[in-house]
Amino acid sequence: ITQRFDAVNKVKKIGSPLLVVHGGQDRLILPRLGQKLFEAAAEPKQFLLVEGGSHYNTNQVGQPQYRQALAELMGIKQASGVLQSSINAE
Repeated sequence: ITQRFDAVNKVKKIGSPLLVVHGGQDRLILPRLGQKLFEAAAEPKQFLLVEGGSHYNTNQVGQPQYRQALAELMGIKQASGVLQSSINAE
């Protein structure tokens, strides 16, 4: 990598909910670096390690887990495969 990305210091400034998704088999950016980024972030936040996911296929491999984690982070209820806002569901 020819450029330096200071993501650990920058992630602290994010003012919205953060979902960090990382592939368990990622050999380009190791999972421990994703965990380090997560730990540096402010709440609300969530970390999702997709077992079997690489740097290139984590979204495909972990789609159900990804949707569930995102729904939990955003306070959205899932019913019958449809996302419903908890505000509208009540």
